[in-house]
Amino acid sequence: NIRDINLENLSEIQYGAFENCINLNKVTFSDKLKRIGNKSFKNCKNLYALDIPDSCLEIGLEAFKSCSSLRYLKLSNCITTIDKDVFANCIELNYITGGTAVAKLLSGSFSNCINLWTLPFHPKNIDTESFENIPNNLYGIIMTTYTSSIIWCFNDLQFYHCSDRLEHELKGKVIRFNGSSRVNIDCL
Repeated sequence: NIRDINLENLSEIQYGAFENCINLNKVTFSDKLKRIGNKSFKNCKNLYALDIPDSCLEIGLEAFKSCSSLRYLKLSNCITTIDKDVFANCIELNYITGGTAVAKLLSGSFSNCINLWTLPFHPKNIDTESFENIPNNLYGIIMTTYTSSIIWCFNDLQFYHCSDRLEHELKGKVIRFNGSSRVNIDCL
C-alpha cells in the first residue's frame, strides 16, 4: 500500500525494488542517484509523474514498463541510452522534458506509448521496435527528429505497426541499416 516514497539517500535503486507497487503515485529521487535498476518500478500503475535528476546516468531495462498512469517525465540530461522496454506500455505518457544527451533508443523503449506527442531529444541510433504501435500523433516526433534526407542507424522493425502517414513520409528517404543504404522504402 505504498503511495509516496522518498529516496533522498539512495544512489542506486536495485532490480525490482518497487515492482508491482500498484498504489505508488509519487517518487522523490535523490540528487545523488546514479542508477535505476532493471524493473525497479515496473507495473506501478498509479505512478503519475517522474523527475529523474541529472545525477542519474542509467535506467535499466523495463524500469518503468507498464506504468500506465505515467503522464509526465523529466529525464536526466546525462542519460545517453534509453534501455530496452524502459517506458513500454506507458499508455498515458504524453510529455517528456530533458534527456538532451540521449543518443540511442534500444528495442521497445517507447513501444505502445500511444499518447506520446513529443521527444525533446534527437537520438542518432534507434533500435528494433523502439516505437512499436505508435499512432498518428507521434508523426511530429519522428519528422521533427529526422528532418534531413538521411536517417541514421535504423533497423528493420523500429516502426512496426505505425501509421500509414508516417510510413508514407519516410518513403524515398535514405535510411541506413547497419551501415548499408536502402532507398525508396516500401514497408518499414
